[in-house]
Order: sequence, then structure tokens, then C-alpha cells
Amino acid sequence: MEDKKEEKKDTQMVTMMLKTMLGVVIFLVVVFCCVFAYIAYTKSQYHRLTDTGDLKARIVKFGEQYMGNRPHAALAIGVIQKGEVFTKFFGQLSKTNSSPPDAETIYEIGSITKVFTALTAAQMVADGKLKWDETVADVLPATLALSESVKPITIKHLATHMGGLPRMPANFEMVTEKFDNPYNEYGEDKLKEFLATYKSKVRPGSKVEYSNLGFALLGYLLEVRAQAPYEELVAKSIFVPLGLTNSHFIVPNALTNRMAGGHNPDGGAVPNWDWKAFKSTGAIKSTLNEMLAFVQANMNPEQTKIDPVLEEGQKLHGQAWSGHMGLGWQLLETLQGDLQLVWHNGGTGGFIAFIGFDRKNQMGVVMLSSSGDAMKGDFYLDKLAMEILKLGSKISFEKSGNAATKSE
Repeated sequence: MEDKKEEKKDTQMVTMMLKTMLGVVIFLVVVFCCVFAYIAYTKSQYHRLTDTGDLKARIVKFGEQYMGNRPHAALAIGVIQKGEVFTKFFGQLSKTNSSPPDAETIYEIGSITKVFTALTAAQMVADGKLKWDETVADVLPATLALSESVKPITIKHLATHMGGLPRMPANFEMVTEKFDNPYNEYGEDKLKEFLATYKSKVRPGSKVEYSNLGFALLGYLLEVRAQAPYEELVAKSIFVPLGLTNSHFIVPNALTNRMAGGHNPDGGAVPNWDWKAFKSTGAIKSTLNEMLAFVQANMNPEQTKIDPVLEEGQKLHGQAWSGHMGLGWQLLETLQGDLQLVWHNGGTGGFIAFIGFDRKNQMGVVMLSSSGDAMKGDFYLDKLAMEILKLGSKISFEKSGNAATKSE
């Protein structure tokens, strides 16, 4: 009798397991079908787009939508389409300065700085001053204590977010009272402390994992190898060759009146961030004109003095389910029309920014805002910028015969 009960119990358990497995299979099939249907639908919608000749009007509408929930922001939008540039501005510089922003208004661009850091590394490699496969242990002095987890990380790993490092170091304190200027107390001494003690479970080069820390370390390695300040290296490698004369790590006193006032997501005024050891992750301040020039240069590298470096930056160097990596750049193939987009965004306590381009269709977008949307995980600005990039591959600025204007 007991044997029969056990046999029945085993049969019930097997039946339950089979039902569970069947349920999982059915669920996965449904999910797959839904994903496939979504991809097919979005592609169909994209391919049905016709040139309505109203991209400028759509850009203005997007800007108005963004400002609807952020009346405190100074928003600058710049779009390049096959060489023609359209700019549009919204809001005012700050609560105490009612002047509207323009193409020379200065914004914090946050993590877009990482692209400049990675391209500076590429220029040093091109100049023979650095090698992509050199490790942290190769570059730093033998007298500096390094953990075994840190030693094998290469320059290429760091420039592609594949160093096996966390987003932020364990000895970085993000506390409420320091939220307005969180990097201000993290200097070189703290970075060295981390390098000596870090233990990782992730093998360098095994996966893409976005890391502010990785780019802080990359900037430090560039300084050590070149025996020159990081800021000078970026200026010499990227700013000067591309003619970027109004991009800064510290805004000169004579230009502070051109700086937009940063705001938290609720509209309160906040100070600019000081970056210390993290300057190579987010310290650059720049303007719409400068970022448009940078995008234009990357869409047409052959017209610049650093063609090989810009080309190398856009090549595929790392792959992840969430998107692929160039050097600093994020690489994305869209579902809508298999567009190849190159982009990066940036967010600080008082600003959010986006730059991106579609080289094949010669479409570029820059959006700069003095609202710290990223502090609450709000990337609506990115969504709008991506939408403009996608629409711009199909829809022209204006209908044929309309007078083309550079800005409004």
C-alpha cells in the first residue's frame, strides 16, 4: 500500500513538473511571438513613412513637449540633415536671467566626456605613445599597490566598458548631503586606494558593463603615460584639431555669463559639479555649436585632421544585448529600419545632454538641457533625440520650394 502511495505521489510530481515545463515553454513562445510581432510592426511603420517635409515642425513640437514638464529648463536643439543645420531654443538661462539660450550657451555635457577620453586614448595609440593591449600594471609605476583583479585590465578594456569594473567604486560615498556635488571629495588618493583593494568576479574583456570608474581610471592612465594633465591631452588630441574653441573643463570667468543655470528635476537651482578623479568621465562643458561641429566631424571624418582616430572610434569593439560599443561611443542598430546609430548621452545634477548621428543618412542630433532629468532616471530627452534621428532618415526639414533657414 505504501509503495502504491509513493508511486502515485511520484507520478503526481512528474505530472506537475511536466505541466510547469509546458507552461514555461508556452510562455516563452508567446513572448517570442510578441517580440517578433513588435519588430515586424515597427519596421512596417517605419517603411510606410513618406517624406511629409515637416521635420522642422516636428522638432519644434518635440521641444514644446519636453518643456511642458520642465518650464525651468534652457533647452537647445540642433539637427543636421545632409549638411543643412536647424537649431531651436526654448526657456531661459536661469531663474535670475531671462535671456533665452542660444548656440553659444554653455552646458554641462556629463558622460559625453567619455567619448573625448576614449578618442584621446586612440590618438595616443596612433602616435605610438600607448598600446591598446597595455595593462594597468604596464602603465602605472611598479611601486603603486595594485590588486590582482586590476593588474590585467587593458586600455582597450577601459575604453569599451569591458574592464570588469563596477559602475562606481566601493569607497565612493553617495550620500544625500553630498548629492549636489557628489564627486568633489573623490580624489586621486581614493582612486589609488580602490586600485589596491578591489576584488572582482568578472574577467576583464568578458562582457560590456558601463563603468564611470573605468573611465576615471582610463583618464588617470593617460595622464601617467603622457606625464601631462588629462585636460591638456584632450585639448591637444581632439579640441584643437577639430577647432573646438568653446569646450572647457573649467569655464573661464569671462564666459560664466554664457553658462546655463543647472536645475534638479523639481526645478530647484543646483551648482555645477566638480569632478576630481572622475574628470575623464563627465567634466566637459560645451555649447550647441561645438557639439554640432563634433557630430559633423564624426559623420565626415575624412574632412578632419584626425580621420583615423574618429573612424576607429566608431568601429565595433564590444558587444552586449543592450547595445554595442565603439571607443566611448554607443552603437545601436534600430528595429525600425536597421539604421546604424552612433550616440552618447550625459547627465549631471543640473543638466542632461544627447549627441548622436546616422552617418549613412548624414543625420545628426544634439540636445542640451539645463534640467537634471537623469537624477530621477528620466531619459525623455534621449527618446526625443532618437526619434528625430529615425524620422530624419525619411522626412526632410521642409517641403520642396520652402525657403530653407538655418535656425529659428
